[in-house]
Amino acid sequence: MNQFQQKNVMQRKDLPPGPPYFESCSSSAGSGRGMLLVNVASVILALCPVLALLLDVSSPELSEAHARIYVVYLIALLLVVFLGVAARLSLDRKRLAAIASEPGRLLGVRTNWLFLVIITWMLATTLLIGPEKGRGLFKIGEICLVVAFGLAISDLSKAGGPHAMARLWWVLALGFTIAAVASVAVQLESPERYGSGGSAGFIHIRMFGFSLAAAIAILTGFLAHSRGLRRRYAVCLAGLTVLWCVLFWTASRGGIATTIFATLLCAMFFVQLREVLVPWVAAIVVGFLLSLPIPGYFSTGTLTAIDHEMTVESLGAGRLNIWSNVLTLIGQSPWTGHGYAQFPALMEVHNPDLVRVAHAHNIVLESLLAVGIPGTLILAAAAIVVWFRWIFDVRKDNTVDRLAAFLVITVLYGYSFVDAVYYYPQSLLFFAVAVGILGSRQAQRPPKEID
Repeated sequence: MNQFQQKNVMQRKDLPPGPPYFESCSSSAGSGRGMLLVNVASVILALCPVLALLLDVSSPELSEAHARIYVVYLIALLLVVFLGVAARLSLDRKRLAAIASEPGRLLGVRTNWLFLVIITWMLATTLLIGPEKGRGLFKIGEICLVVAFGLAISDLSKAGGPHAMARLWWVLALGFTIAAVASVAVQLESPERYGSGGSAGFIHIRMFGFSLAAAIAILTGFLAHSRGLRRRYAVCLAGLTVLWCVLFWTASRGGIATTIFATLLCAMFFVQLREVLVPWVAAIVVGFLLSLPIPGYFSTGTLTAIDHEMTVESLGAGRLNIWSNVLTLIGQSPWTGHGYAQFPALMEVHNPDLVRVAHAHNIVLESLLAVGIPGTLILAAAAIVVWFRWIFDVRKDNTVDRLAAFLVITVLYGYSFVDAVYYYPQSLLFFAVAVGILGSRQAQRPPKEID
């Protein structure tokens, strides 16, 4: 440690107690310009749900509000892509050369080539077979934007370092927590406006649930890294309690179950998570109890979920009917698929009662419907291999930004088997941030946090 670093550590010890993820910006793991770019990206992403809620409240028509909310997220993704370009340009030549000399590989193939193969396949089936080409092309373009966003996050991570990325996670979770509480308040004020399935600022109640589950995963990662840091520990527990309260209020049984299961699964691999399981479960219990007196309307309210019959069909919430129809369509074109985002158009002929449904509510069936069996096998193999690779990577370099990222990915993996977290930019945003962080190569392990 040089004289400057020693002096800096001494100064930081003299500071009043505060969140250490804001105090470690002097780490040599990130440049000043890189950390500034990450800070700008953090503000942009955290403002998304807040701005979306304001646009929702100010729009006289709900359809107009939904369009504006969607555009907000797409613009935010695009802005961060430009920040990622600036971050890459801020890296020195040696770092850029090192990145270029070690391209990412998956299943023995360069990752960019693998992506190009899948996207080309998806484009071909959509253009040649898909009945609704415009919708399919738009959603494929959205996937490409999310991939570019993930690459930008990776470049921001390399330029800003792990502490800056931890700050990004923290600000993002804070923004969504504030928006979640405000969203519930708005819906309680005007339940008729949102009806059954609507959500203030989040378009649909299940899309609201995606964001809540991801935010819970982020704060769980911070809680696991809060040993001896009383202020952060208390803030994380309070935030988790609030988020669990709201998630119970959404009556999202799939979201609740997958978030709990995914976290317990991750705890098998990371001792830090096992050490905080008791307070984490306590936050769930307290959140559940706090949610009980909050009135629910239409499909919301904790008691709504409790009142459902505990049958397979009830728990499936109509998904079994959707899945059986999707399997029939897959059987009609098992090797090529029908193209991406073709579910409503295909149902116009196959089962008009399901035209109002936008997707298959299951990532495996959605993939089979879009790119057939070969494409699905490639995607499934890549997802499984990279998940196990990240387990070993995070165990080796277990920083708060990386653990939070792994939790987010695991929770969204689980959620994708019962709902469309893969279909909307609101949830893909969290996923892309997590992949960008885990996919980047940190130059060195950061110094120990100081409280």
